[in-house]
Amino acid sequence: MDDVRTLLDPTSSLFVVIITSINVVWKIAEVVCVPKDGDIGNPCDNRPISLLPVLSKVNERLAHKQFVTFLDHNDKLSQFQSGNCKCHSTQMALLSVTDELLKAMDEKKISLLVPMDMSKAFDSVNHAILLSKLRNLGLSPSALEWFNSYLKGMYQHVQIGNIVSQSLPLDYGVPQGSILGPVLFTVYINDLLSVPEHRQTACYVDDSKLYLKFKTSVLSDAISAVNSDLREICRWC
Repeated sequence: MDDVRTLLDPTSSLFVVIITSINVVWKIAEVVCVPKDGDIGNPCDNRPISLLPVLSKVNERLAHKQFVTFLDHNDKLSQFQSGNCKCHSTQMALLSVTDELLKAMDEKKISLLVPMDMSKAFDSVNHAILLSKLRNLGLSPSALEWFNSYLKGMYQHVQIGNIVSQSLPLDYGVPQGSILGPVLFTVYINDLLSVPEHRQTACYVDDSKLYLKFKTSVLSDAISAVNSDLREICRWC
């Protein structure tokens, strides 16, 4: 027990000190490549996962708990978003869409569904825009200062065997493999789900579906409406 207190006291003091800023050392990530479908020799067919220092992850976990509680209690996330939402999951998103499609069938209507998936989604986050959206959520000045410190000055390098690349700044994106990355990305695209005007949407993080039910007599109008919504989504991007 004495050993635990010996470790706990300075660690607790450390986290009190970094309430408004994050140690630079904690912002250096080692990136490992996890193969996706395709040619593993092609960098584009690998998912970059950031390995962050242990204390950095502990710090993120503390911030994540408070941030998600704030989003949940104040209903800040879109009702169409199932990612990073309490009591929601990929199954919930799929069941919601399936239920709507079955309802359309019962009403003798046709359904038009457009699946959408963002390429390099986590890597394309603009930090300035994200901070602006966090401000619009109503975060306190001290919380905004913390997130600014979290996002700014990140570095990453790649290690393969005993060879380590040069560390380069991370000017865009949120680290994949981080605790806060997924929920920050969810905030970043939160307003995207309100862009389409003629449809229903369902989303799990960056995996979205745009769908519309209609009678066969208005097929041309329905296609025009969906195309109009897709153009608005492209403008948002």
